[in-house]
Amino acid sequence: MSTLPHKSKPVDQSYLRKAAFAYLQRYASSTSNLKRVLMRKVRRRTQGAEFDLEQVGQDIDAVVGWCLDNKLLDDEQFAETRLVGLQRKGSSERKIRASLQEKGVDAELVEKVLRNSDHDDVNAARRYAQRKRLGPFRSGKREENTKRDLAALARAGFGFSAAKAALADHRTDWEE
Repeated sequence: MSTLPHKSKPVDQSYLRKAAFAYLQRYASSTSNLKRVLMRKVRRRTQGAEFDLEQVGQDIDAVVGWCLDNKLLDDEQFAETRLVGLQRKGSSERKIRASLQEKGVDAELVEKVLRNSDHDDVNAARRYAQRKRLGPFRSGKREENTKRDLAALARAGFGFSAAKAALADHRTDWEE
């Protein structure tokens, strides 16, 4: 079965606005992330055909500006909401910072949101340990798995002192 060549569908501000609105109805997003999503949609829609990258970039900027003007996008609110969700999961500060920057949140805004939060890596490590059933939340053979549990917390982005404190079960015999 062969495929016939087809014309790519037009990409204009109307299409981009509809795509942005549909995306924002389903997902919270940062400004930078929405721009990436819209560019990905343009590339899919044109299916490798030539298009004016500069014009499309201007159209995307205009649509994102429209979203900002109409309060559909707010990077600070996005960062705060994502921070709360990641804290609830027991994510480390390092992982939260990386996740927010991956979504296109400005580094200064990430620092501001983290400063204003009540994030504590020890409590987050405890939540993570509880969720993954590590340390005192493990059923049986805790001492045999101490190094493994510390390694799991380290891979999750927690420092040694936070991991040690999270796994402490009224024990003081930790090896450094």
